[in-house]
Amino acid sequence: MKNKIIIIAVVLISLTVVVLAVKKGENTSVQPMEKIAANSNLKEEEAALPVLPAMPEFHYEVGSRFVTTITKSELNELTHFSDLIGEEHAERIVFYKSVIVTVLGDTREDEVEEIGTQGMFTEAQKSLLQSSVYGTDILIAANYREKLSETGKPENGAWTPYLTVVPEKQAEYMDGKEVLLDYLKENAAYYTLGIDQKVLRSARIRFKVTKEGKVIDVALDHTSGYKEIDWVMIDLINDLPKNWIPAQNAKGENVSQELVFSFGARGC
Repeated sequence: MKNKIIIIAVVLISLTVVVLAVKKGENTSVQPMEKIAANSNLKEEEAALPVLPAMPEFHYEVGSRFVTTITKSELNELTHFSDLIGEEHAERIVFYKSVIVTVLGDTREDEVEEIGTQGMFTEAQKSLLQSSVYGTDILIAANYREKLSETGKPENGAWTPYLTVVPEKQAEYMDGKEVLLDYLKENAAYYTLGIDQKVLRSARIRFKVTKEGKVIDVALDHTSGYKEIDWVMIDLINDLPKNWIPAQNAKGENVSQELVFSFGARGC
């Protein structure tokens, strides 16, 4: 009798362990399935969300055509190509093959150039440089042999600075350049939505700031590839909310200055 009671007790304990194990297994098996379902629904919801197009890269800049500028008084003092480069660089040059001064125009036919064979500018080159007015774009291309410090041997070298002639004190927008650029960006934002980066070009609008700080002669120089955007930009430059502080020459006299509004794709 006693043995039977022990056997029954063992069976009951075994059954209890099995039931608990089954329940535990049920809990552990159900929980991951709920998580998988939840994750699956989340992924479906994420997949259903619309893919927003990337914001187009659209460049804005106002200033001279070229980043590197030279004042009229500095231009008049140029006598040698080394005046345009650092002393350390100038000392490496063994001899010059050619130095070409080119006043750039709208087309190749409009350009004027004078060629020299030395670092010293010729009289014709100096005359061309000194006759350049504010807003003139100039390329000075030098080809030479230079001795590199790494090898000590002469090697071919070239330096082609692009310059824009500017007044001694350039024209400034009354509220500052950053405010000007923000104004242009905000008012053109709607028209730049959905543009095709492959169609977008590097565009330029030229305009003059008069001695009185007024904007005149606004003209499209290069299209952005989108006529509507071109016209919007022209209107914005024509109708700026503030005037400009006029440019000044070396004598402190107000002078007009041509500026360039570059927009669209980055370029020169």
